[in-house]
Amino acid sequence: MTNVSPFASGALATALEVVESVGVAAIHNRIAETAERLITGLVEAGVTVLSPTRRGDRAGIVVARTPSGSGSSATDRLADAGITVTGHGPDRVRFSVHATTAPDAIDATVEVMANTP
Repeated sequence: MTNVSPFASGALATALEVVESVGVAAIHNRIAETAERLITGLVEAGVTVLSPTRRGDRAGIVVARTPSGSGSSATDRLADAGITVTGHGPDRVRFSVHATTAPDAIDATVEVMANTP
């Protein structure tokens, strides 16, 4: 059992209003387009993308390989750039794209990943 959180209830109500105002399809398309931009940028920068790249086979999660053993270096460098990711093992980074992910964040992500030793 827990107490009701007015903050959480208000945040949920606001989120539902946003979803209702733009529609689920618009949110889905925005996430798909942003994930595509990330995948394209990573591939063009020579970064190996491990997650599915075909739009119909993926969602907003993108997993990329870092140079061998540099996973923690990549996550640290991304954090320094204000980008939150999850490191998986010594050579993988997981990105979670959202409908609100800005193009500048994608560009910064690609830049950091392209320049991780």
